[in-house]
Amino acid sequence: FASLALVLCIWAVASRLILLRSLAHIPGPAHSFARGALGALHRLPSLHDRRHACLRALHATYGRVVKVVLPFGAGAVVLCSRCAAVREDVLVKYTAFPHRPATLDLPLGLASLRLDAKYAACRAALARALSVEVLQAHHAGLCACADQLCEQLVRPPQQPESGIPAKSRARHDGVQQSEDPVEAAWDFKVSAPVAEVVFEALLLLFFGEGGVGQRATLFEASRLLAHGMAISAHWPAPLLEVLDSFPPFLRPAFRQDAKRALETLKHFAGSAYESAIAELEREVVEAPAEAETRDSYGAVLKAAADSKAVSVIQTLARLRVPREAACELALSALLHAHQTTSNTICWVLHLLARHPEDQELLRSELTQVTEGGALPHFPELTKRPHFLAVWLEALRLFPTVSSLERVAMRSTEVDGVAIPVGTVLCYSIAAAARDESVFGESVERFQPSRHLDPTADSEQGLEIAKARWLPYGGGARRCAGVRLAEQLGLSFLAAIVSKFELSEPLDAARRLPSETTGESSTLGPSVAEGGLSVRLMRRTATS
Repeated sequence: FASLALVLCIWAVASRLILLRSLAHIPGPAHSFARGALGALHRLPSLHDRRHACLRALHATYGRVVKVVLPFGAGAVVLCSRCAAVREDVLVKYTAFPHRPATLDLPLGLASLRLDAKYAACRAALARALSVEVLQAHHAGLCACADQLCEQLVRPPQQPESGIPAKSRARHDGVQQSEDPVEAAWDFKVSAPVAEVVFEALLLLFFGEGGVGQRATLFEASRLLAHGMAISAHWPAPLLEVLDSFPPFLRPAFRQDAKRALETLKHFAGSAYESAIAELEREVVEAPAEAETRDSYGAVLKAAADSKAVSVIQTLARLRVPREAACELALSALLHAHQTTSNTICWVLHLLARHPEDQELLRSELTQVTEGGALPHFPELTKRPHFLAVWLEALRLFPTVSSLERVAMRSTEVDGVAIPVGTVLCYSIAAAARDESVFGESVERFQPSRHLDPTADSEQGLEIAKARWLPYGGGARRCAGVRLAEQLGLSFLAAIVSKFELSEPLDAARRLPSETTGESSTLGPSVAEGGLSVRLMRRTATS
């Protein structure tokens, strides 16, 4: 054993030296792999939960492009905070580390490693199902969800509680009662109600009324799946595969719960797809002359133009996307959209609570497009530049995803650093969003006006602003639900700012919890700390 250990050590050091000579621009001495590996193992959970801060610190220390050699000659990873990291002509693959076991994965979903023509066609169908033209037909349903969220944010009537002073009284549902019983403001933990209502809105968009009817079961299943995958990320993939081969009673509880949750979600999506196919077949029987156009995208657009809401799963069925691919695409898009959208809405509310002048700008823009108190349609909101600018600034300060991984399909060079073919390249969104060479010295300040270009129209200027740090990624793997997230987020934001005045909570300790969920790979307020709190005050008709 001693001889074998010595041989392995000599081989590891030799391979490390060879990589050092060939790659250069690597921080640390040749023997640092041992110290780095031990430190990574010791701090793995904290690094996983604080990877946004870690990436910012790394690029601040070593520059915008950094090569890091992996231990034991396993290769190198290039960390880049420049948009060149997602150039479609150079880089392919969604992730370079496909360590999630198949039992907790959606291999045909958005995180698929496949980039063949069949996958590209399925992804294009999903993009059509999430287009602005189709989503507009769901305006009434989104307005109902926005009203539901506002109702949950309203303070319940105070109930006298003997023996408990009003100053310290608090309710279990997230409301912090005001010290003054006649004061019209209250502190509220917004994370939980926002997550619940966003999930219900997504169920309506993806699966129609049938999804809303089972929201409690599906919400719990999605929570268990996200929790299981978050814990699995800390375990070596080979060990998880071994554990999954054990009888069910010997497997970890989080694996069993996550697997059952995934089966529940797949079963529901499959049933919704079959119902959509059955409905399509009935339409063909009733009107055989129109059979050729029933499964075309034109039929979907016509229904949307007639204000008939068509769910995502129905659109995928009409476009003849295979059952398994349609279900996994819809589920992966729903799960990704839920975490990222609800977290961003919470961060927007937190930032607006600290900047009342931006609230007034949003309300002044709303008065230009609001008729009779009704929420404006999404195309009208996109013409109000400050709405999208606030959304983008929240994404910049609190990016939901810390990084994107790619593999170089040909040799290239970024900032004078050579990247050989096959090299893993990580685009650090968290670091690019705080790049002073792009955003100036005020990168730590909330400043939505930085995204507005006075020389271009509002929509063109905001698209240019997105290209400065790519919050939604780029290339063939760009986020398919960009319009969905923006429509959902801006609709809810318009409803909230029109009905409430936002300010910072009275308790300074409740203003900003840790920037991690611990339940997913997205950046959000810590669930363990009760989520994010803001102080709300109802607006009157004259305010």
